[in-house]
Amino acid sequence: MKRLILLLITCNSLFTGVAAGQAEKVSNSSPKWLWIDRDAKSETIFGRRAFTIASLPQTAKLSITCDNGFIVFVNGRKVGNGDEWAKPYEFDVKKHLQLGDNVLAVKATNEGSKAGLVAKLMMTHKNSKADVVVTDSQWWVSRKAHEGWQAPSINTEDWQRPVLLGKMGIAPWGNVFAKAGSRNKESSVAASEATVHPKGFKVEKIYDVPKADQGSWVSMT
Repeated sequence: MKRLILLLITCNSLFTGVAAGQAEKVSNSSPKWLWIDRDAKSETIFGRRAFTIASLPQTAKLSITCDNGFIVFVNGRKVGNGDEWAKPYEFDVKKHLQLGDNVLAVKATNEGSKAGLVAKLMMTHKNSKADVVVTDSQWWVSRKAHEGWQAPSINTEDWQRPVLLGKMGIAPWGNVFAKAGSRNKESSVAASEATVHPKGFKVEKIYDVPKADQGSWVSMT
């Protein structure tokens, strides 16, 4: 009887360990803003989230942004970067995923004032089910780029869990990811509209206004 109980405990521990690394289900898909601590300073940190998938998804879209900038990797391969926190960046990462162990790794930089990183990886499958990986308490963060930090499996002994600053929608950032759909809609509308200006004149873009810092500019002459 003692041997049977010991076997059951061992099996339960093994299954619990596997589940802890798997992608979360969509029912718990709200991403959190996170950082290494609450004291904002000019610094660069490194974050990672390991997960496993039993089958390759049909689609895999990564939404991410960081106050102030980021470089993101999937299984050691760079998939994108950004430096405007108010802009929701989206990347198709399907080709970078593999069966079994995977990792989402981010080099995040803050330039003073508030600091925060937020991300959501949505994977859909043929059976209409979906898996999601978000920024949450399951991430590991560090101020040091440890050897192999972009690899699916590493020793996280010298890493720490992040400080969760709040769910998507909190101040001062707001619901950044909600802007993605409206931005795409505005872009499609703008593309279908004709540009009208006097014959013989041409329009030249001389400055791209950073809306997060300077709002919207309107010039009428």
